[in-house]
Amino acid sequence: MTIDRAELRRLCGIALGDPTLADLLGPAELAARIAPILASRLETLRRRQVEAPLSVARLWTHPTAPCDQWTQVVGALSRQLTVALGGNRSGKTYGAFQADIAVALGRYHPHTVAWCKLNRIPPETIPVGPQEVVLVAPSSGSSRRDHRPTIDAMLPPGAEWYGRNSLAEAYVRITVPGHHRQATVWFKSVDQGAKSYKGSQAYRYHIDEEPEGPEGRAVLEECLRGASAVGGHVVITGTPQAGLTWMVEDLVMGGAYGAVTTRINSLHNRFAPNPEGLRRWLDSLDPDERRMRERGEWIDRKGVVYPQWTRGAHLVSAAAALSAYAGPDGEPLQSIPSHWPRFRGVDFGQTAPTAIVWGAVAPDGVIHVYRCIRASGVPYTQWAEVIHEEEGASRGLDGVWTGHSETVEIAWGDPSDPEAIATLCLCDVPTVKAHRKHETGISAVRDALRFRTDGRPGLLVHISEGSTALVQEIEGYRWDPNSKIPKVIKARDHLVDALRYLVRGIQLYEGPTVSDRERAPSFEDRDRVKASEEERRKAIASA
Repeated sequence: MTIDRAELRRLCGIALGDPTLADLLGPAELAARIAPILASRLETLRRRQVEAPLSVARLWTHPTAPCDQWTQVVGALSRQLTVALGGNRSGKTYGAFQADIAVALGRYHPHTVAWCKLNRIPPETIPVGPQEVVLVAPSSGSSRRDHRPTIDAMLPPGAEWYGRNSLAEAYVRITVPGHHRQATVWFKSVDQGAKSYKGSQAYRYHIDEEPEGPEGRAVLEECLRGASAVGGHVVITGTPQAGLTWMVEDLVMGGAYGAVTTRINSLHNRFAPNPEGLRRWLDSLDPDERRMRERGEWIDRKGVVYPQWTRGAHLVSAAAALSAYAGPDGEPLQSIPSHWPRFRGVDFGQTAPTAIVWGAVAPDGVIHVYRCIRASGVPYTQWAEVIHEEEGASRGLDGVWTGHSETVEIAWGDPSDPEAIATLCLCDVPTVKAHRKHETGISAVRDALRFRTDGRPGLLVHISEGSTALVQEIEGYRWDPNSKIPKVIKARDHLVDALRYLVRGIQLYEGPTVSDRERAPSFEDRDRVKASEEERRKAIASA
């Protein structure tokens, strides 16, 4: 959009309160008059962003698109069940978050009034008083990582949190002027199971991402029951990454439960950050993948265990993956910092290959898989040597490994081979049994592969010597079509098993995270810790 000089002078005159002034004043004097007005209005906007963030949250519109964010949000406020689909970074989830808070606060809360006025939302679509809203994530980990911080940033000051950082469900309460009842937003997840929803009632249930499998369907049915009890509604937001699932067949194609489906296009979102980067990424995808990632259309991926996987999004160079993070000097990171917690997953094999996957967790919760190794016929004692060497250590004449350049917080090994785990432990490679349940581990990886509310996937594989084998296994990992129960084909699955142990372990890990640490250790700190560790090892060896 361009504005000619005459239009600009007219607008300046309106801002000054006297249209004739814009014609009488010269450019320098006009700028001097306008500057303090703009500064004052910018300061007012900044203050509102802090004190009343919902009141300045905008929904994007598009003049020619069949559906835009405004249409999707308003439609979901007036229907019993809406499936709001869209491409990555289309704003489908963020728009629903705005509606979540507006419904919770009620029609006459000042922030809701301002939001409705700014976005031309019919006030009658918002309930009169404060309500309960339930926000459902795929897992408790994604609820804590993606939902709670985003909602917190949009709430009025003074909101009271309960269990904000817990792995269990959480809720936040907001006092609404003129009402004894408080607005409440609950944070739950599909992996809690449908039983945890029984007996609940809320005006709005927002299920973010497709509720997968029979348990996901049962969760939806409980949400529909809870909403109907108080005349409320349910909205599902997501990008259909899992192919032809029950949600696509029954809700999107069949309209079960009275579902209405809407779709919005990522490229129509004029508020998307870095739109050129988004377009370049979409251009790199194959046509089917692009339909799903740009327009929210489902594509057939029958039998694929990890349909969320996309090479163009999840497989990146280390430099590209770390460019989103700044070091102490403000420059993009060139390597993974030593203070990021690191983990290791190991799948053992005798005749079959042994596979090891290393991962680090960034401050924003993204898992960076930075090293993969797979080989056959290597004794476990020799694997211990390989692990020490990969982690930068050297063995002295006394047989003690020292000088590790990276520290692994915890490692998880195949629970079906306790002898292999014991052998690694005896070789000074501490390893514990991984979570045994196969389906839960697969769900953890699928959850990590999803795109988060900031537009980035929760798991990135750095391009390396061993990453090619991991990518081949991920893309070839299939369900057994001849099995009556969900069962994967056990072939070329060693690195993906190690990845499953790693991701599920990180999901359950309750040790200190990067955000819990006050600062990254300095070089002096690291040198001192290494020196004391070497002294301890020498003392043990001499004893």
